[in-house]
Amino acid sequence: MTTRTDIIAVEHDVSIDEIIQKFRESRFSRLPVYDKTNDSIIGIIHYKDVLFYKTAKKHDSIISLIRETTFVPETSNVFSVIKAMKNSKHNMAIVIDEHGGTAGLITMDDIIAAVFGTIQDEYGGASVNYGLRLIGKSRLHFSGEMPIAKLNEILHAQLSSEYYDTMGGLLLEAFEQLPAPNSSITINGILFTVKKVMNRQITSIIADIPQN
Repeated sequence: MTTRTDIIAVEHDVSIDEIIQKFRESRFSRLPVYDKTNDSIIGIIHYKDVLFYKTAKKHDSIISLIRETTFVPETSNVFSVIKAMKNSKHNMAIVIDEHGGTAGLITMDDIIAAVFGTIQDEYGGASVNYGLRLIGKSRLHFSGEMPIAKLNEILHAQLSSEYYDTMGGLLLEAFEQLPAPNSSITINGILFTVKKVMNRQITSIIADIPQN
């Protein structure tokens, strides 16, 4: 996510020439548009629309070019954001804080990097991905070795275990026994299904995230 202070945006009453310069400097294909401050983002504008408008020599204003954007609370988990983006057909969303102000900006590329990107092993520095795979809009597959802390980071969850550091261990603790494949349990509103068990270890898990 791009934080509020790092967002590159344009004010709604700037000239076409000014906004073209902003696009060239930032090298982005779309930019948020605000009214007076970044806490009042009113939409987004696309570079291609601005160039067409300029070529057509229409009125020197960007108001008619402003498109709607998607707003999501900063407490949203990754799947809620994906759902909001897909429903609105936008690849960018403005993240708002509890007071309605702008907390940041998130793109689908940010989400892909968070879910599918390489995760650094805290101990050896090796690159691992823990079998992360997105299934549809609200299901996530991962291995039993997934650290609880890392899944909390991805899902904006608050999972914890008294004895274990991994999700396989957390489920073992929750079931109070070694579960059979396809056994399910709900923890903190998240439905976990054990997909595979090998050598008395939970090796494959699917999480179903509620769409709030």
